[in-house]
Amino acid sequence: ISNPNGSLANIAGICNLEQNCIGLMPHPERASEAIITPKRTTHGLLFFESIIEFIKRRIS
Repeated sequence: ISNPNGSLANIAGICNLEQNCIGLMPHPERASEAIITPKRTTHGLLFFESIIEFIKRRIS
C-alpha cells in the first residue's frame, strides 16, 4: 500500500521551525518491543532512542 492512511501528499509527520514539536501519523511506540509487533521488529525504538540522545547532547 503506497499511502495506507490517505494523508495529503503522503505526509507522515510534521514539525515546527524550532524542531521542538512534532506530529506523527505512524505510531513508533507500537514498534518499540518485539513481542508486540507482527514481524518481531523494534524499529520504532530508534525514534525514542534518538530523542534521548538529542536531549543528552542539549543538556551536556
